[in-house]
Amino acid sequence: MATVEKAHAIPAEDLTQLEKTIANMVKGIRDPDAMDRAAKEMDEGREEIRRRLGVLDLAAELSERDE
Repeated sequence: MATVEKAHAIPAEDLTQLEKTIANMVKGIRDPDAMDRAAKEMDEGREEIRRRLGVLDLAAELSERDE
């Protein structure tokens, strides 16, 4: 029988960082530098989506659909 190696969706180093971050959140530990880095990464991600796809007005569409 062949052995199949299962690929993980999240790389091990990212999973380790995620677990550390969650543990700190549970303990109430806040890291301002990490928060600034995360905010910058989210801003860059939003800008990349805007460059590739333009302005997406999904919230308006979802709100109108619920009415």
